[in-house]
Amino acid sequence: MATVVFGVNDVYDYESDLRNPRKQESMEGGVLNPAHHPFVLSAARAATLLIFLCSLLSRTSSRNNWQGPLLTALLLALSWQYSSPPLRLKERPLLDSISNGAIVWLCWARGYADSGLPLFGPDVADSAMKGWLLAFCTAGVHALGAAADVEADSAAGQRTIATVFGKRFAAAFSAIL
Repeated sequence: MATVVFGVNDVYDYESDLRNPRKQESMEGGVLNPAHHPFVLSAARAATLLIFLCSLLSRTSSRNNWQGPLLTALLLALSWQYSSPPLRLKERPLLDSISNGAIVWLCWARGYADSGLPLFGPDVADSAMKGWLLAFCTAGVHALGAAADVEADSAAGQRTIATVFGKRFAAAFSAIL
């Protein structure tokens, strides 16, 4: 999954990453050499197919056996569309942070669905609320990261929650979430 989420992001964020001090040989990663972009995208496509096929093979015999493959398909589609065209949700203010939280929620929900417990409806367990908490926290952390990257993203011409609405709005949005 990391190849899909982070690899695709590194390809499409090349211009921004060049200007981002957090991407210069730090724990935040590095800048992906353009010579590796075709390989990374090919690996991400292969990983996407493999992950989806595995989700079809690992369906449980529970009444919710459709949830796993459906959640996996949504997770993979959102992971691609977060960074890549045509949607590139990363450059759609507010959706950039919300979609980040949704990706994490879908990862959590995919594992939770294998328990056989429903994610929605009257029989939802209290433990399902933990997934929502994780999603909101992730969206908030994303908004805070966008505030930290506002100069690099502005220089690269990217539209994020922080470049459009400002650092203070992004930080307030983060705190609310």
